[in-house]
Amino acid sequence: MCKGNPFIPRGRRTRRNHREFWLEEDEANKAYEISEAALILHPNHPVFLLQKADSLVELNRLEEAKDLLDNNVFIDRIDANYFILQSEIFIKLNKFEEAKSILLDAIEICEEEMDNLYLQLADVYELEEDYANVLHYLKKSIEENVENEEAFNRLWFCVELTETHRESVEFHHLILEEHPYCINAWYNISHAYSNLGEKDKAIEALEYVIAIDENFDIAYLDCAELYFEKELYEKALDYYLEAEKIFKQHKDTYCNIGMCYFFLDDQIKARTFFRKAIAQDNEYAEAYFRIAISYRKEHKNAQAEESFLKAISLDDTNIIYWQFGADFYIEMEDYEKSNVFLLNIISQSNSSVSSWVNMAMNHFNMGNFDEALETLDLLDDIHPNIYYAKCSRFLLLYRMERMTEALALLNDVLAEDNSFIEIIFEHLPDAINNAAIREIIEIHSNK
Repeated sequence: MCKGNPFIPRGRRTRRNHREFWLEEDEANKAYEISEAALILHPNHPVFLLQKADSLVELNRLEEAKDLLDNNVFIDRIDANYFILQSEIFIKLNKFEEAKSILLDAIEICEEEMDNLYLQLADVYELEEDYANVLHYLKKSIEENVENEEAFNRLWFCVELTETHRESVEFHHLILEEHPYCINAWYNISHAYSNLGEKDKAIEALEYVIAIDENFDIAYLDCAELYFEKELYEKALDYYLEAEKIFKQHKDTYCNIGMCYFFLDDQIKARTFFRKAIAQDNEYAEAYFRIAISYRKEHKNAQAEESFLKAISLDDTNIIYWQFGADFYIEMEDYEKSNVFLLNIISQSNSSVSSWVNMAMNHFNMGNFDEALETLDLLDDIHPNIYYAKCSRFLLLYRMERMTEALALLNDVLAEDNSFIEIIFEHLPDAINNAAIREIIEIHSNK
């Protein structure tokens, strides 16, 4: 009978847990020294021999590890960890069939640590990208031990990868029939329902998680995000603040809390939490940007400008920040500054059609009609026949009193899509007195 190692806690993958702290920290050399020191105090102790073998595997001293496992008579050859380490050597040598063979033999022999053997077998299949078998053996691991948190975590990841969300719901419900307080099952179900778009069921599952463990802060955060997606900002805020009570949150969480207050029109509290995020990381560009949005909502333009310029100084590759600045200066009727921002966006992304059109319209608003047409010509070279570019060209031709070209283009534009009718007079209020324009509009307005 294969027995488990009494020095290794159940519930997580054995080949990772039977290492000491140093190995968890990727300090395999230190772990090796500790196992050697332990063997001096306790010569030929089977547990410390396995720890030494594990350290050798981590150090890629595979021949030494294999020699120790094969030839040391004190190695416990009925310990599941012995088989797992043997398989690990073959995994590092990319000999996956041999690794699987060892583990399948162990499964036939062992009665303890079966969950860890199945988990290791899932590892091998994952390396082969055989996700059907990864799912199969992860489920087998959980069926053997519903306290194996790593198996649940790995199953969640594999379900995300394979998009087998409905199957995940069915499997975890079977687990819950026998283990109704299995917190990891409820948590995985919440993710599956969320990916299926069934947000209310996802929230219900998370509420079970919280009922089982009221200190499970990730469940509060997930609940908050789901309520945020449903635009139920007060509910989202309740869950975010509950998570904050459990322990200090990450800067992203503080930003999300701030956004709840933003949508609830409490801008002072919104900015308080954005600044909490900055207190954790004073180069957190997103928090400065959200402060800018908050000030802009209150029409506090000087503060808004200072904040989004700070965000750009910290992350000048974020097109969203540049777009905000371009739009901000358009609203301020500072078209020259807006064009500086639009040129930066275009330099980062030539495909930004709206930036070309906005730049042309900025020239239009400044009375620089020739520059506006040149901008649209450049856009047409890159992206021909863009509808909104043609609309802008009409406005320019009209202002330049090139009426024959303007009217022909207007006819083409409205034949393609008559929605432009709604904004013609917004930009050209005097056009209402132009009989030719009214005639073209009348032709296309009833389509």
